[in-house]
Amino acid sequence: MDSPRDDMQSLPEGIDALRALVLTMMSERDALALERDTLQTQNDRLRHLLLQLRRLHFGPRSERLPEEQLQLGFEAIEQAIAKAEAEAEKRDPGCARTMPPSGVPAAAHCRRTCRGSR
Repeated sequence: MDSPRDDMQSLPEGIDALRALVLTMMSERDALALERDTLQTQNDRLRHLLLQLRRLHFGPRSERLPEEQLQLGFEAIEQAIAKAEAEAEKRDPGCARTMPPSGVPAAAHCRRTCRGSR
């Protein structure tokens, strides 16, 4: 691998030569980005076809998540709900998590209180 000092010595001296080098590198980068996007589109289509084939072969049960992944998904949802409730409490410190006298659950009461509706 060349050191940065060797790379600097191999650069052309003239402005026109440097400009040509930069333009060449930019066109190569654009071509690689286009190729990457094309391959990503192909991969997405192939994934879709694989899902269709799996459903045809194994039926709708093949699309169900394994128990471990389902549990992780539930945990992520619970964390998102807790985060949203914590942010609501930060906005309105008077909004407590305790059960209000009306018998409405605390989260629903807090949402109504924070929105200003009753």
